[in-house]
Amino acid sequence: MTSEATPPVVLVTFALPDESRDFVRLLASPVRTRPRDHLSPVAGVLGRQRIVVLHTGVGDSADCRQRVNDFLAGQRPRFVISAGYAGSLGPAPRVGDLILGKNHSDPTLLAAACATLAGEPLHVGPLLTQAVVAETAADKGALYTATGAFAVDMETAWIAAACERDGIPILSLRVISDAASQSFPVPARILFDARRQRPRYLALPLYLLARPHRIPAFTGFVRGLAPARARLTRALAAAIPSLANSCS
Repeated sequence: MTSEATPPVVLVTFALPDESRDFVRLLASPVRTRPRDHLSPVAGVLGRQRIVVLHTGVGDSADCRQRVNDFLAGQRPRFVISAGYAGSLGPAPRVGDLILGKNHSDPTLLAAACATLAGEPLHVGPLLTQAVVAETAADKGALYTATGAFAVDMETAWIAAACERDGIPILSLRVISDAASQSFPVPARILFDARRQRPRYLALPLYLLARPHRIPAFTGFVRGLAPARARLTRALAAAIPSLANSCS
């Protein structure tokens, strides 16, 4: 538990270190709490605010939930931001656009974020969380028709449920990594080992070597991630001070 002498942290969750790495570079005095764990939390300072970056892992697995529950059992953050990538479902959000998940955000935090990020390519609306990757344009279109959600991810809903259980304000802030019209050039099971929570470094090149016609699409997808990640990082850095003020 935090004491009066130690102000509460802001908890920012990402699925994987690839999503958080630009944001972690902004932190002063960053400390990895479990150095041998590739999903280790990172504690640091941004401006005057103490930050913890918690890597949940991808998806709604028991291990992912345990990481969040263990943290919340040990200390109560000032608020939580569920950050990272999301896939667009509707026609409007493009790769690199920001998404505020209205259905998984505290109204006060949501208003503060909207005001701070008004100049960004920003969409405010429902965010869908599901256990499997929406891999094809047809999958995304079907989800949009069925739910009306602007975007889809694999973590926010259950992180929000944990925050609601403990009475902790949460903001859902994501960046679009793949457009609604864009099918994954490589199946998710080839890209990522969900059990180990690591990319499949051997399976991916073998898959592409056997299907060279998919290399341009894969290269384009990867190139889009860096500017998307950079925009999300800037948005977090801009929003956190105003969110902290809204909670004071």
